[in-house]
Amino acid sequence: MFNRYAKGRSHLYFSELGGSNERSNIVKGFVKCKLIHTIGESLIVPDLIFLEEDKGNCFKWIQPLSFFGCRLIITDNDIHCSIVVDISSKQTIELRFSNTDFVRGYDDYSELYKCEIHAPKMLSEYATGTGYFKENFEPYIRLYHHTTANAKESIMKSGHFYDSRGNFAGTKELTSIGYLYLTCLDKIVNEADLQQVAMSSQKYIDLRTDDNGHIRRLRVLHRQTKELEATIPLDVNVQAIASQHLHRHLIGATYYAICNPFIYRIGVEPKAGIDFINSIIEQDNTKKADYIVAGDCRTIEGLIAPYDEENTEYIYKIEKVSESGNSNALEFWLTNRNSDQYTDKHVEFTEFKK
Repeated sequence: MFNRYAKGRSHLYFSELGGSNERSNIVKGFVKCKLIHTIGESLIVPDLIFLEEDKGNCFKWIQPLSFFGCRLIITDNDIHCSIVVDISSKQTIELRFSNTDFVRGYDDYSELYKCEIHAPKMLSEYATGTGYFKENFEPYIRLYHHTTANAKESIMKSGHFYDSRGNFAGTKELTSIGYLYLTCLDKIVNEADLQQVAMSSQKYIDLRTDDNGHIRRLRVLHRQTKELEATIPLDVNVQAIASQHLHRHLIGATYYAICNPFIYRIGVEPKAGIDFINSIIEQDNTKKADYIVAGDCRTIEGLIAPYDEENTEYIYKIEKVSESGNSNALEFWLTNRNSDQYTDKHVEFTEFKK
């Protein structure tokens, strides 16, 4: 489920992504994705994959770990899109959908499409978690908040989370937004689990450039597993979840890896906090970011960019398709192909305490 295997009581995570090209099985599902732009490049980012199941509105969902740029094929009537995606346990799948598969847009500027998933047999065994659709294809997924027993008792009594001022690495203070940090990991039991959520008992994680020529020791939030032994399960409206930052790799063919894919942030105005009722988090007061960071992994600066967005130029701006007059992102791309969609697009950058 979580790109790892057990060794005794510990978890070990796969460092390599993909490698299995067994895609003889075709599964029906949905992909939630966004269209983003930087200078000279546009990209469709697959946020989440939902597997269609014969259980009413319930589903299993998959967190993409990395993906290649999409391939578009234009026919007389349709725009066909194909994205190759790496998922847990070094499995690789392909998503195929078209503009006519468009289901709806969401408030976080993403869109939902029906899709064919070309995958290995027993694809559901590689699912990251479970969830369900409410009316009008509004998805909720099961996530977790890990904390101390005393903090859990207080949170459950109040039905409220205080938002954190910490940035992604937990080492700088934000002033324009606060975050609630969640994860799909149901337990945090060892150092490897901590590092998956950008924490460490050693106070740092190591990042390596694509050519293995440089290693950067990055300071992150200091935590011990005993501080995260109490777990609060939550069903979260996916429109509340902030876009995940990326690492851009240029080893042979260019591909994009999700930076700490098992971290899910919910943004709000500072000190607003987040309420939950019956273990459900809605998206009512959430603050939506309109850009993401995609650091170039050939450089140290690119490696640390997703963790330190205060000092980076590796910016991709999210297309707000519903405001453009186009029906969906694929049709927007076709209408506006070979044009600059970055320079004049206004976004609200995160502000930090000086």
